Amino acid sequence: MNCARTLGVAASYQPCVDPTFVLLNRLEACLWIGMAVAISLSLSVRHRWTAFRLIGVVTLLVFGASDLVEATTGAWWRPWWLFAWKTTCVLSFAGWLWDERCRRRRIGATA
Repeated sequence: MNCARTLGVAASYQPCVDPTFVLLNRLEACLWIGMAVAISLSLSVRHRWTAFRLIGVVTLLVFGASDLVEATTGAWWRPWWLFAWKTTCVLSFAGWLWDERCRRRRIGATA
């Protein structure tokens, strides 16, 4: 059965997606968004916001949103812009972690 024809849309934009896949992607989105909220609360209580930490929290939120989109497309690599979106988030995570690592080394060196 062709789900795209049943739904009346182009197959490249509305694939049949396994309900378990959709559920797990939505749960993963909740995980990333929950992490963003938890880190935001922690940084707010400690008054330790920096530009890179703000970028990290926003990246977690955006990455969570990308999982919600992935739940509707059926794959993280298609369409191409979803792949680009997720790649940008991963590169941002890497920069954020590198900044945190360097920051902690500087603090450790001065202590």
